[in-house]
Amino acid sequence: MPPDGLQIVLDENLPWSIAAELKARGYLATSNYALNAVGTKDPEWLQVVANLAAPSALVTFDNAMPIEHAERLRNLGVTLAVIAARNRPPGRTLEQYWREVIHRHAHLITSQQPGSWWRYRQGGRRRIGA
Repeated sequence: MPPDGLQIVLDENLPWSIAAELKARGYLATSNYALNAVGTKDPEWLQVVANLAAPSALVTFDNAMPIEHAERLRNLGVTLAVIAARNRPPGRTLEQYWREVIHRHAHLITSQQPGSWWRYRQGGRRRIGA
């Protein structure tokens, strides 16, 4: 059973079915779709994530989010996990890459310090943001 930690919240740009897979592995996980927030613009979406009852980490493939919404992310205290857009291994579809990175690092995502931002790729992670 995975350790207690942050809830994983999948952004709209990732398959919502990954949340179901994570739940099957014992993680607390949800998605933009499950939260009835499909089509919600980023500023409002970040507010939704910040207001969730369970402390959460937003997982996204929007590599520009920490740049475009840095102030809002900081002000709301949103914990962010960005799936790196570069260096996808050859022979993997984008969806295979997303699944592999998220499942491989779910334990790290759920144990992020609240309000921290990390970029994840197949081989590891690095801190981003100030």
